[in-house]
Amino acid sequence: MVSKQHQRSVKTLRAYQNNFLRYFLRYLLLQEKDCLEYLLSSTTGSGKTLILQAIVGHALRAGVIDRALIITPQVQIESGFTFKAPFEIRSYKGSITLDPRKWEAARTSTSQVKGFLHAHSPRQDVMVTTHSAVVRWVKEPGFLPEDLSGC
Repeated sequence: MVSKQHQRSVKTLRAYQNNFLRYFLRYLLLQEKDCLEYLLSSTTGSGKTLILQAIVGHALRAGVIDRALIITPQVQIESGFTFKAPFEIRSYKGSITLDPRKWEAARTSTSQVKGFLHAHSPRQDVMVTTHSAVVRWVKEPGFLPEDLSGC
């Protein structure tokens, strides 16, 4: 018998979440793309955070991206992107397990985000922060790497 402490949490995407994931990943994986811009708008509690976690998890696993900086409008949402125990997301694309050691909230740490953006191989795959923190930090010379200036 597996103890509750060692049980992995499983979250299964709903039909509309799977549809968005399918649509998004199809266009993310296109070979010819410039700057892709998407807007996901949905009601409170409808699972936007889970959809984005699934998108980022699948994109990292497929090697489409090597890291993600997630910028949220408030600290409460920032906290929702980080978690204490691994959990599995089930979707039409299969299952992925997210590792809490690879998802980190920066809070207001300028050096942490700057190091994440500039690192050749950061220890995290995902850094989460708030938009107000980024607005402050971006005024610092050299905060953003030059290769992010195109989009």
